[in-house]
Amino acid sequence: QGTYSHAYTERMRAFSTYARLLLSSENVYATNIADSAHKDIVELVDQLVQIDRLPTSNPLEGLRLLQAAWTDHDAATMLARRYKLVCKLLFALQLLLAFIIVVLATMSDLPPLESGNETDSSGD
Repeated sequence: QGTYSHAYTERMRAFSTYARLLLSSENVYATNIADSAHKDIVELVDQLVQIDRLPTSNPLEGLRLLQAAWTDHDAATMLARRYKLVCKLLFALQLLLAFIIVVLATMSDLPPLESGNETDSSGD
């Protein structure tokens, strides 16, 4: 009872149903490549891959909507560039501050420097 077919029976039935539904659709075509010389197949392929499916004209509302979309895109791109620059500058500032903190912390742990020239200042 613990076999593959028992565990996945429901999924296999669903897949079978989906595949049957897809392949029986009126929008699915099948042919043998060796038969591609037949005129009917060539005409069918030409009909399916029409390039001139674009509308002959565009309504004014659609053009205005497209213009507004590109305006929004341009504004978003400009803001993204600005925010990217600000983030890079802030990151550079963060690195500089971290470097300064490390240098100051290291210097504060060093013992005080003693003068190497211990000469008597009395001039004897």
